[in-house]
Amino acid sequence: AEAISEANFTFLYSAFTALISLLLIVIVFMGGGAKEKLAQVGTAMKPKPMLSMVGLGLMTNSGNFLLLKAAANLPASVQFPFTSGGVILLSTLVSAFIFKDKISKKEWLTVLGASVATVLFLF
Repeated sequence: AEAISEANFTFLYSAFTALISLLLIVIVFMGGGAKEKLAQVGTAMKPKPMLSMVGLGLMTNSGNFLLLKAAANLPASVQFPFTSGGVILLSTLVSAFIFKDKISKKEWLTVLGASVATVLFLF
């Protein structure tokens, strides 16, 4: 089988995602209560929710693209710990600084330990 280029894969992935999303929307609207569902869609189409959805979509697809690039250039024994550890660290930082959650000293030590352990995978 012939390998496809990175650009073609990205296009096919995006097209498939859009097709599945459209299919799910059709399935949801086939059920009863279409007026209520349209009202919810109208709320979601306001600028603030739309900006959030576009931002989330861009970040998700960028992350997936970077994971593909890492998979092509790094051994899995390096990529997987950094990916997993990075999610833990990033979600803790977002929780603490953006959502103003209280993170205990024990939780910060756990995050620090996970970060140090992740870096030690390089050696």
